[in-house]
Amino acid sequence: VAARRYSAGLVVRQPRTLGSPAHRQAQGERDASSVPRPVARDGARSSCASEGGVTIGSLFSGIGGLELGLERAGLGPVMWQCEIDPFALSVLARHWPEAARVRDVRDVSLETVGEVSLICGGFPCQDVSVAGKGAGLAGERSGLWSEFRRVIDECQPSTVVVENVAQGISRWLPAVVGDLRELGYIPCPIVL
Repeated sequence: VAARRYSAGLVVRQPRTLGSPAHRQAQGERDASSVPRPVARDGARSSCASEGGVTIGSLFSGIGGLELGLERAGLGPVMWQCEIDPFALSVLARHWPEAARVRDVRDVSLETVGEVSLICGGFPCQDVSVAGKGAGLAGERSGLWSEFRRVIDECQPSTVVVENVAQGISRWLPAVVGDLRELGYIPCPIVL
C-alpha cells in the first residue's frame, strides 16, 4: 500500500557565522541590543528572546497547527502570529492569548513583531497545488512566498520551517530552496 503524501516542508538552519552578531555588524545591521523584543498583546516586551530559549514567530498561521506541534515538541513560546482570516484569528486568540498578532503579512517587520529564533509558516497553496491552475509562485496567493522570504531576510531567525502541499511540490520547492540558500540557510526538505 502506497502512503499518500499530504504535506511537504523544509526545516532550515542558518550557519552560526551568518546569524552571529559579528556577521550582522559586518553587514551594517543593528546589534542585538537595538533589535526590539517581541511585543505581547498587552504591549509588554517579552524577555524570552534574551533568555536564550527558542522563540517562535508564525506566518500564515491558520489555526496554529505548526505552532502547536512545535510547542508540543518542547519549543516555544509563540511570540507572534500573522493571519488574515477572522475565524482563524479567533482560534489563535483563544489558544495563544499572549501572542501578538498581525493581520497582513505585508505589515510584518522586525519593528512590528520583534526578533524570534524560529519562523514557521505555510504560505498559501492555491497556485502551487495540483488542484489549482498552476500559476506557481507567480500566482496572486502563492506569490506571497516573496513576503515570507522578505520577513526571513529581515528578521534573520536561526531556524525556519516552511510547509506546503506535497502534490504540487515541483511548483514551489525548487524556488523556495533556492531562495533560502540565497539567504544563507541550509535547507532540509521533508515530505510527510
